[in-house]
Amino acid sequence: MDGEIWRITMKEVKAGFNMEYMPSGDFEGNAVWVGIGILAYNLFIVSKLYLFPKGWLKKKISAIRWQGKYWMGEGI
Repeated sequence: MDGEIWRITMKEVKAGFNMEYMPSGDFEGNAVWVGIGILAYNLFIVSKLYLFPKGWLKKKISAIRWQGKYWMGEGI
């Protein structure tokens, strides 16, 4: 069960925060990139818990991004 949750979480981080590809061939630079992505994901989870409506807790990053664009008039 824990392995499945980890796989889904990493898939969400990679897809939601554009982490499919590393920006450089440098190991340390890529490590910083991944660290920033994980930090952004954690801040996103805290934002969902405390700032967003309760119905949004199970939404993925892409769904919330689309909803934000819709609210700002850039969507449909």
